[in-house]
Order: sequence, then structure tokens, then C-alpha cells
Amino acid sequence: MKSSSFTASTHQLVHRLWLTRNAISRILVPLAWLVEVLLSVRRWYYTHVHAPRFKSSLPVVVIGNLYAGGTGKTPATIGLIKLLQAKGWRPGVISRGYAARPSREPQCGVGDLSSDIFGDEPALIARLTQVPVCVFHKRETAATKLLAVHPNIDVVICDDGLQHLALARDLEIIVQDHRGVGNGWVQPAGPLREGVHRLAVADVVITNYRGNASGVAGQIPGSALTHRQLAMYQDIVGIRHLASQERLTLEAFLAQHGQNSICAAAAIGEPEQFFQGLRQLGVRLVATSALTDHRALDYRFLASIDCSVILITAKDAIKCDPQLDQRLWSVEVDTRFGDPTFAAWLDSRLTQIQRNKKSLGLQ
Repeated sequence: MKSSSFTASTHQLVHRLWLTRNAISRILVPLAWLVEVLLSVRRWYYTHVHAPRFKSSLPVVVIGNLYAGGTGKTPATIGLIKLLQAKGWRPGVISRGYAARPSREPQCGVGDLSSDIFGDEPALIARLTQVPVCVFHKRETAATKLLAVHPNIDVVICDDGLQHLALARDLEIIVQDHRGVGNGWVQPAGPLREGVHRLAVADVVITNYRGNASGVAGQIPGSALTHRQLAMYQDIVGIRHLASQERLTLEAFLAQHGQNSICAAAAIGEPEQFFQGLRQLGVRLVATSALTDHRALDYRFLASIDCSVILITAKDAIKCDPQLDQRLWSVEVDTRFGDPTFAAWLDSRLTQIQRNKKSLGLQ
């Protein structure tokens, strides 16, 4: 636990440094310039020399982030899938399957999937949307397998594949949060996986406000403002007891357990946002534990927490045996987009892409 907590603290310190152009980040600027050059050469190679290896007759939507770490990409993916399902689309998801058990072949499944085999985020997407999911480090191979196993899908959603240029895409969606682009520099001087200019060529930029709706728009380059901007919020829709599967509204949970000692633990990209959100909604937390992203909450760690109730995220719950600890409650959220016309726009855009591909005879 101490090692993981130290790693999480180091991670948070690095991200705080990346928010401003301080002395440490300025020292690393020459390395950041070199990284940008290498990224530009790589993109030029895939554009002019080595064409993407996967092209489909179906629309391919890539959802990713420029900011390293958690920005809310998984909730955005789940929210987008539900919008498409409501419009009659049959999505399938491909992903790298980060932190999953290594495999030589793509792994495909639907419904309740093992986080050990698929990774926590793909497993969560599969459970909450019931769409087919296929994971592999080569997204184009995962897409080929997905279409072979589930030929009835009509749109491919690539979770976290913005920089995976071997996969041809028709629509790019970038997810950011209240930190915007940080200090605006690429790694290691800043938090960005690619230069700020990538925002200007994305089809959609989603900002995950997480209850903090200030200080973001000014960090988005003016050139990007000509593209579709979309606010995203995550509303708590229930608190579920893992062992009994009892599900309460937040109000009912506070009425029953508000006077007990409540702790919160999270192994996600930005755990402090989870804790802050709970406090803003009236949950009195006596202690919090921030762990490294994707880490499983094991018995030894939970035994060290001295509280009557432990609140965790749905992403953490997907990795837990329901009977692991009787004190565990999962905070369930629903993704809400700020623009009510977005679903119709997305439906229209994908329909047009679908028609164009069919007219070109793509298979």
C-alpha cells in the first residue's frame, strides 16, 4: 500500500508541475521539441508512406486524449455509445486493454467480462453498454477480429486510439478536463501526448467538467473553437453495495449511512476529482486513499482502512470480487452531454460517412 500511495503521490506531483511553465518544465523543453519532431515524422510516414492497415466499410470513431492520464475518456465513450444505441446504431468497441493479462490473440466478448483478461476500462464499457468489445495492442487486428465475430455491428468505436495511426478513422473525438492543455507543452516538459495543434483538427472536443466549469475554455486554442465543442458532466445515479447488490439513491445512502465513518478509495487517473465530487454532494469523508491508475483494490489494502463504509468508483468495482469486503459501495454515474443537439448531429454525421463508404464500394 505504501509503495502504491507513494507512486500515486509522485504522479500527482508531476501533473501539478505540468500545469505551469515552471523552471523544471522549461529545462525539459528541448526534449519536448525533439518529441514533437519525432511525432511529426511518424504522422507524415503514416500519411504519405505507410497507409493505415485497417480500413472498413463501417464508420470508425476514435476517442482519445492529448493530456496524459485520466481525463474522463471512458465515461465519454460509454455516454457516446448510449447515444448511438438510442439512435438505433449497433456499436462495437476496440481497445488496447491496458493492464490486462498479456495475450497473443485479440480477446472478444460481451456483457460481464473479466478485467484481468480485458482490462478494467473495456470490462466496464462492456458491462454498462452490453456492446461487443475486443482488446489487443494492435487496434487494427482487434477491429478485424471484432467484425469477424460480430458481423452485425455497424459502427466501430476505438477507445483510446488517437495516437494509433495504423487504424484509419472517420471521426476523431478528443476528451479533456478542467486542466485543458496544462502548460501547452508535450511530454516530458508538459502533459501532452501530441502538440496543441491536434485540437484544431479533431471533429469534436469534449470537456469533462467534473463539477468544475471554469478555467477551461481559455486554454483551448482559438483555431479549435471552429470545431464542435461539447461539455460533459457525470451525475451520480446510485450507490451500489457490492456484496448484496443493494442500490440506493445518493439521498437514501446518506440517510442510512451519513452518520457512519465513510472513506473513499480510487485507483483512477484523477482520484482527487472523485473525492472532491463526493464532498460537494454532501458526503463527509473521514479519509481518502488515492492509488495509481488501474491498480486493483486487494484485501490487504482494504484491511488497512479503518472506516464503516468505503466508497469506490465503478472502474474500481469492476476489478473487485463482490464479497471481498462487506464495506464496499460503488458510486455509479451517468454521463450527460451539455448540448441536446449533439446526438442528432452525431447520428447525421455517421449516416453520411456510412453512405459515402458504401458509394466507394469499401468492404
